[in-house]
Amino acid sequence: MIFDYTSKWPLYFSGHVFESIFGRLDQLLAEQPTCGEYPLDDHDVYFKVLSYETRSAEWITESHRKYVDIQIVTEGSEGIQLYEKENLDVLTAYNDDNDCEFYKLPRTTVVNNKVILRPGHMGIFFPQDVHMTQIAPAETQTIKKIVIKVNEKYFS
Repeated sequence: MIFDYTSKWPLYFSGHVFESIFGRLDQLLAEQPTCGEYPLDDHDVYFKVLSYETRSAEWITESHRKYVDIQIVTEGSEGIQLYEKENLDVLTAYNDDNDCEFYKLPRTTVVNNKVILRPGHMGIFFPQDVHMTQIAPAETQTIKKIVIKVNEKYFS
């Protein structure tokens, strides 16, 4: 997992694909698009624009295998918790169609790390990063975010 300012993306990524990804991100941020999916031409990359209410209780805990998530909150703030996969029980086995595996949190599970995403920051979640999103940092609120789904082959 990487947590940093969005503007620092060149510290972590290089090459034409990532230049295209972050160029398209700048366009989307300027356009303020409606919720939905926006593919990046000629690449195994797409942008999901989402809006939802954060939660004060535990929510979905997941990991992915094919795609790396680059998550960016554009309005509001959202807590994200990270867990050690070996300490969790699988709730729903991996599904190749949605690239998700879901986990059940035991009562004694210890949060490995927690970040608060705010505008201007990014959280990058790799296949080993089991994460729970939609957490209200204080009071619940409606947020807007962009999740960039990048095929893991660009990280190998």
